[in-house]
Amino acid sequence: WSATVNDQPVVPVTDGKSNLIPLPQHADPDAVLTLALKLAATSSVPTLVTIAAPVVAAPVMLAEWKLQPDEGQRLEFHSGTLSPVGGITDNSGFAQIAQALHGWRSGEVLFSTAVMLALIGFTLFV
Repeated sequence: WSATVNDQPVVPVTDGKSNLIPLPQHADPDAVLTLALKLAATSSVPTLVTIAAPVVAAPVMLAEWKLQPDEGQRLEFHSGTLSPVGGITDNSGFAQIAQALHGWRSGEVLFSTAVMLALIGFTLFV
Protein backbone atom coordinates (compact mmCIF):
# COMPACT_ATOMS: atom_id res chain seq x y z
CA TRP A 1 0.00 0.00 0.00
CA SER A 2 1.07 3.59 -0.45
CA ALA A 3 0.34 6.89 1.26
CA THR A 4 0.68 10.61 0.64
CA VAL A 5 0.36 13.52 3.06
CA ASN A 6 -0.60 16.83 1.40
CA ASP A 7 0.32 15.31 -1.99
CA GLN A 8 3.83 14.39 -0.76
CA PRO A 9 4.70 10.66 -0.74
CA VAL A 10 5.50 9.17 2.66
CA VAL A 11 6.69 5.71 3.68
CA PRO A 12 4.21 3.96 6.01
CA VAL A 13 5.68 2.01 8.94
CA THR A 14 4.20 -1.21 10.35
CA ASP A 15 4.17 -1.59 14.14
CA GLY A 16 2.57 -4.90 15.07
CA LYS A 17 -0.98 -4.76 13.69
CA SER A 18 -0.83 -0.98 13.28
CA ASN A 19 0.16 0.91 10.16
CA LEU A 20 1.71 4.25 11.04
CA ILE A 21 1.83 7.19 8.64
CA PRO A 22 4.40 9.88 9.41
CA LEU A 23 2.90 13.38 9.56
CA PRO A 24 4.76 16.69 9.14
CA GLN A 25 6.69 17.45 12.34
CA HIS A 26 6.41 21.24 12.41
CA ALA A 27 2.97 21.73 10.92
CA ASP A 28 0.40 24.08 12.41
CA PRO A 29 -1.80 22.00 14.76
CA ASP A 30 -4.91 23.69 13.29
CA ALA A 31 -3.89 23.01 9.68
CA VAL A 32 -5.89 20.62 7.53
CA LEU A 33 -3.90 17.58 6.42
CA THR A 34 -4.91 15.60 3.37
CA LEU A 35 -4.03 11.92 3.64
CA ALA A 36 -4.41 9.70 0.59
CA LEU A 37 -4.13 5.96 1.09
CA LYS A 38 -4.14 3.29 -1.58
CA LEU A 39 -4.82 -0.16 -0.20
CA ALA A 40 -5.06 -3.49 -1.95
CA ALA A 41 -6.17 -6.77 -0.43
CA THR A 42 -7.85 -9.99 -1.43
CA SER A 43 -11.18 -11.26 -0.14
CA SER A 44 -12.31 -14.84 0.40
CA VAL A 45 -15.56 -13.85 -1.35
CA PRO A 46 -14.58 -11.94 -4.54
CA THR A 47 -17.91 -10.06 -4.77
CA LEU A 48 -17.87 -8.92 -1.13
CA VAL A 49 -15.25 -6.66 0.38
CA THR A 50 -15.64 -5.23 3.88
CA ILE A 51 -14.30 -1.73 4.52
CA ALA A 52 -13.89 -0.07 7.90
CA ALA A 53 -12.90 3.53 8.55
CA PRO A 54 -9.34 3.81 9.88
CA VAL A 55 -8.88 4.34 13.60
CA VAL A 56 -6.89 7.48 14.28
CA ALA A 57 -4.80 7.58 17.46
CA ALA A 58 -4.65 11.38 17.46
CA PRO A 59 -7.07 14.16 18.38
CA VAL A 60 -9.22 14.89 15.34
CA MET A 61 -11.89 17.59 15.17
CA LEU A 62 -13.30 16.69 11.77
CA ALA A 63 -12.62 13.79 9.45
CA GLU A 64 -14.06 13.14 6.02
CA TRP A 65 -13.40 9.82 4.34
CA LYS A 66 -13.78 9.43 0.59
CA LEU A 67 -13.71 5.87 -0.68
CA GLN A 68 -13.17 5.39 -4.40
CA PRO A 69 -13.27 1.95 -6.04
CA ASP A 70 -11.00 0.82 -8.84
CA GLU A 71 -12.01 1.35 -12.46
CA GLY A 72 -14.96 -0.89 -13.36
CA GLN A 73 -15.85 -1.56 -9.70
CA ARG A 74 -18.46 0.00 -7.41
CA LEU A 75 -19.09 0.33 -3.71
CA GLU A 76 -22.46 -0.27 -2.06
CA PHE A 77 -23.27 0.67 1.53
CA HIS A 78 -25.09 -2.20 3.26
CA SER A 79 -24.84 -1.40 6.98
CA GLY A 80 -22.74 0.27 9.59
CA THR A 81 -22.62 3.12 12.09
CA LEU A 82 -21.35 5.66 9.55
CA SER A 83 -23.56 6.19 6.52
CA PRO A 84 -22.50 8.05 3.36
CA VAL A 85 -22.77 11.86 3.50
CA GLY A 86 -25.17 12.11 0.57
CA GLY A 87 -27.26 9.23 1.88
CA ILE A 88 -27.58 5.84 0.32
CA THR A 89 -28.00 6.26 -3.42
CA ASP A 90 -30.40 4.21 -5.50
CA ASN A 91 -29.34 3.96 -9.14
CA SER A 92 -32.39 2.05 -10.36
CA GLY A 93 -34.53 3.35 -13.21
CA PHE A 94 -37.44 4.01 -10.85
CA ALA A 95 -35.23 6.18 -8.64
CA GLN A 96 -34.08 8.15 -11.70
CA ILE A 97 -37.70 8.74 -12.74
CA ALA A 98 -38.62 9.88 -9.22
CA GLN A 99 -35.58 12.19 -9.15
CA ALA A 100 -36.57 13.67 -12.53
CA LEU A 101 -40.13 14.31 -11.31
CA HIS A 102 -39.03 15.93 -8.03
CA GLY A 103 -35.84 17.65 -9.15
CA TRP A 104 -35.33 21.31 -9.98
CA ARG A 105 -36.19 20.66 -13.66
CA SER A 106 -39.38 18.72 -12.89
CA GLY A 107 -41.55 21.23 -14.79
CA GLU A 108 -39.69 20.49 -18.03
CA VAL A 109 -40.06 16.74 -17.51
CA LEU A 110 -43.78 17.03 -16.79
CA PHE A 111 -44.34 19.30 -19.82
CA SER A 112 -42.43 16.90 -22.12
CA THR A 113 -44.43 13.96 -20.76
CA ALA A 114 -47.74 15.80 -21.32
CA VAL A 115 -46.76 16.69 -24.91
CA MET A 116 -45.73 13.09 -25.58
CA LEU A 117 -49.04 11.74 -24.21
CA ALA A 118 -51.00 14.32 -26.25
CA LEU A 119 -49.17 13.30 -29.43
CA ILE A 120 -49.79 9.61 -28.73
CA GLY A 121 -53.48 10.37 -28.12
CA PHE A 122 -53.66 12.40 -31.34
CA THR A 123 -51.99 9.56 -33.26
CA LEU A 124 -54.49 7.04 -31.89
CA PHE A 125 -57.38 9.40 -32.76
CA VAL A 126 -56.19 9.78 -36.36
